[in-house]
Amino acid sequence: MFSQLITNGDFRYNVDGWTASNSANTATWSDGKIRITANTASGNFGIRYQGFATQVGKRYKGTATVIGGTCSGRLGVGSSTGSANIFQSSFSSNTFDVEFEFDAVGTTTYFILQLVGGDQNEFCEYDNIRIAKQTPFNDIIKPADVPTTIFNNPIRTFA
Repeated sequence: MFSQLITNGDFRYNVDGWTASNSANTATWSDGKIRITANTASGNFGIRYQGFATQVGKRYKGTATVIGGTCSGRLGVGSSTGSANIFQSSFSSNTFDVEFEFDAVGTTTYFILQLVGGDQNEFCEYDNIRIAKQTPFNDIIKPADVPTTIFNNPIRTFA
């Protein structure tokens, strides 16, 4: 079982754990999702983010659901609070699931939710954000641990 690195990525009861980069947006709980609403018509509504511990060079896998809304936005992974320099997925008010993998470049990595473009009071919604460290199969079961016989019968392998 993978260890979940994002806190409150399912937004079951609230939006706790997601920090605002500035006052250009408001995060509210909406039926088990986070809704990020623009407070200004500036065209760049700021970011909600969450940092999590990573190991440099290790591979991580993530998933997220974008529920769309009324504006364009993006979600991403970055090495700082306002960056999506490791991974990003942009969208324009549609609903879809995102799966992604990345190699950590620092000991803290950030997942961002951002509104871009549009007008005041436009919004995007997100849900089911999960990130976990990948564990290669050979780290789970080492060759010496794999039995070669079961009840004195050789195990057949198929190529």
